[in-house]
Amino acid sequence: MNICQLTNASPSELDPDECDVFAAAAALADAGHEVHLLSPAWPPPPVLAQGFQRQVFGDALASSAPDIVHAHEPFLAGEHALRLAAETGAPLVFTADLRYDSPLALPGPEAAALRSFVEKLGVCFANRCDAVIAPSPALAVRLFELGVTRPIHVAPDPRARSALPAHAVRIAEIYEETRLRRGSRGPAPCVRSDRLHQELSLAWERARPAAPGLARGGPRFARADAALPC
Repeated sequence: MNICQLTNASPSELDPDECDVFAAAAALADAGHEVHLLSPAWPPPPVLAQGFQRQVFGDALASSAPDIVHAHEPFLAGEHALRLAAETGAPLVFTADLRYDSPLALPGPEAAALRSFVEKLGVCFANRCDAVIAPSPALAVRLFELGVTRPIHVAPDPRARSALPAHAVRIAEIYEETRLRRGSRGPAPCVRSDRLHQELSLAWERARPAAPGLARGGPRFARADAALPC
């Protein structure tokens, strides 16, 4: 299978002792798949999506289109993943994680409001994908309760490198099931829930009450074709 994964994490930012997305990509390659992992680069490469560099695991087939696109975050990498999936017609899978560590030293209420907005954004993005991967059953239930309507699969993150081969098998099973579902029903529609849209707008207002880009009914994003609003 030809796989394209995208992440906002740079190799230099990750603990080499942890089982990160790069180790998981290598495990998929060891299982016989080809994985193109796009991660941040600076200065931006002129050919690839702006700001990303490509690392290939497995036998390189650069001319072939991906069989599946996998985003590890809903923004930045997620937006590029949406565009790539639309251009190639490949199914899109999203690893959802509701954890959010604010990079700014914000007061408690503001940090909670920003965390709520990012959480709603993740749910919104999940509903634009073909399938969602949750790292735990509890998170899968939480995603459903928050309004995710796409198929949710559980694939626990490996705690040790010895668990990576089994994890790769599970991820490949999810990919294959997603491809079969896509083949039987065509591209996933853009699911929009009025309730979720209202929650997203409210969360944005709480996170950025004085933002000049707000319009009635929710946030007004910079580009008309921006991928993030649901």
